[in-house]
Amino acid sequence: MNNKKILLTKKMWYGINASVIIGPGFLHRAGHGIFLLPHPPIVDCILRYGLRENDRNKLSVIHEFAHLKTTPFAIVYTFLVFFVAYTNNNYVGWRMVLFLILSIHTAWEMLSEGVTILDDSHRYMASYEGIPILPRACFWTITSFIVIEGWYFVLL
Repeated sequence: MNNKKILLTKKMWYGINASVIIGPGFLHRAGHGIFLLPHPPIVDCILRYGLRENDRNKLSVIHEFAHLKTTPFAIVYTFLVFFVAYTNNNYVGWRMVLFLILSIHTAWEMLSEGVTILDDSHRYMASYEGIPILPRACFWTITSFIVIEGWYFVLL
């Protein structure tokens, strides 16, 4: 939990200003203009486990901006998943829709963390020096399974 408020604004590659607020407290806020979505940093809690506060905050900010940078890709991916599900007659009700939403969001989390790593891979690796790999390995394993499972249900 952060005791201080970190607020940053950047122009995204698609021309819209985006803002990220980390803290104070537990919630993060990220979005465009006045539309800031408050959300619990569940993925950050897993991925940033054991990091020093400064490293945790830097990587959390990069991760949140990565979500905003990749929003257009997430929208296209969402339409693609639901289009394939619909054309394959794999719309089996609200449970399937909820699972596909979870799978899509999971893919977006993976994409955003990949962008976080690529932003400055040397700083990323240095931040995790001496930190156990288990939380990150669990993240990548579980998220990969959820995304693959989503496509399994859509395609079969």
